[in-house]
Amino acid sequence: MKQIAVIRQEIDLNGSNLYREAVRGLILEDDKILLIKVKKYNVYHIPGGGIESDESMGQALKREIEEETGYIIDDHYQEYGYIAEYKKDFKKEYDNFIQKSYYFICHIAKKGTVNLELYEKEEKYEAQFVSIKEAIEANKVYLTKEQLSPAATATKRDTLILEDLLENQFKMNYIKELPFQIPLLQGGKFTPITSGWSNDLKYEVVINKERYLLRLSNASDYSQKEETFLQIQRLNKLSPHFQKALHIGITNDKRFCYEIFSYEEGVLASDYIKSFSPERQYQLGYRAGELLRLMHQLKPTKKINSYTKIKTKLARKEEDYQYAGYKLPYYELMLGYIKSYLKENNKFETSFCHGDYHLGNMIISPESELKIIDFNRAAYEDPDNDFNRMLVWSRKLSTEFVKGQIDGYFNGQVVPDTFWRKILFYVTIDMAYGIIWAQKFGDEEINILLENNEMLLKDYNFYQDIIPQWYRKEKEYVTN
Repeated sequence: MKQIAVIRQEIDLNGSNLYREAVRGLILEDDKILLIKVKKYNVYHIPGGGIESDESMGQALKREIEEETGYIIDDHYQEYGYIAEYKKDFKKEYDNFIQKSYYFICHIAKKGTVNLELYEKEEKYEAQFVSIKEAIEANKVYLTKEQLSPAATATKRDTLILEDLLENQFKMNYIKELPFQIPLLQGGKFTPITSGWSNDLKYEVVINKERYLLRLSNASDYSQKEETFLQIQRLNKLSPHFQKALHIGITNDKRFCYEIFSYEEGVLASDYIKSFSPERQYQLGYRAGELLRLMHQLKPTKKINSYTKIKTKLARKEEDYQYAGYKLPYYELMLGYIKSYLKENNKFETSFCHGDYHLGNMIISPESELKIIDFNRAAYEDPDNDFNRMLVWSRKLSTEFVKGQIDGYFNGQVVPDTFWRKILFYVTIDMAYGIIWAQKFGDEEINILLENNEMLLKDYNFYQDIIPQWYRKEKEYVTN
């Protein structure tokens, strides 16, 4: 399940902790939502509560909603997201109270019976259908006066969900506004694109039989997006193998930054790489390495200290890992390599990096040529960091492709040990702290992370080797 937000108070995680899981239901009807009005505080909460020890999530969801609202939901509820809370235990029975609230889209089946607890009666709970905007406004009025009480923390948590719901509703309806917001695209046919992990809104746009890719991000991101956009345009002048950056601007309502790219015809390399011979896989990888080397020739317009940036990022990741509360297998071994590498190395280069360079962000054109797409995570970083995704996602699909990418990057020359040590450093960071990201999306992503970590540890013989075992030149390939 996707993580919507994390709420943190300053707490000591080494103290005694009370852990609680809760379920809450989002019941929408037309433009309104079923909420609990807490009349004592004049706020609105989302119905739901804690999961009992003998209950499943579904059983708890049904019980809590009926008890608080008097409605029985059907079995067709859908995951929406969760919020994690780390705060002091207001009952003072423990030092800390750590809760995960799981939210589900639900549908009413029939009427049931309200059965409120004593404190809920005292706070005058009443189920009401109200507009999401009205509920948010009422909650924010209360939160301007109160922040730390139990009612305030619950109000803050549920308000974050209501705001997320409102934003999602707005985004779904915004497609109707696009021809008016971006004059360049008037007369276009817009089709939403839902694949991918970014929060950007994406659309395929067809105008006069020509296809384009439209991305929308927050208008506040314009400066950063423009810097990346200009670098992609520089790449377009150097090679036809990069997705074309065509136009960038701000929508007329000043809400979004828009970017218009060429829509690259072909198939995802990750889907089709195995259909090629080993030699062709290597050749495509070699081209990917050449293109990455070309990309890394672009330097930032201002000085950036990549070493300081990495140290800051690691400190934040370590803190997030402790809050995650997940004990990762071989974590100490991985942390040992990270610390020893940083102790011996403090000089890092800075280049324009793709940020997510692997087969899933590459297209194989109808002419069987490689095209690089999706620069959404591009940034100025140490160039060797652009190999971390390759060591996992591309390696899982084609070791021949990955061998080719490394050889192409170094123009067929001997790969230095310094490179091998550094890319192991970067992929180890992903291994050690990937749990922070994986937990946001649930058990499936956690299991994928654990499988990837096991694969990588074996590739490097549990840090006994700096060169992965699959990088053996059993045969030479023609590179063009």
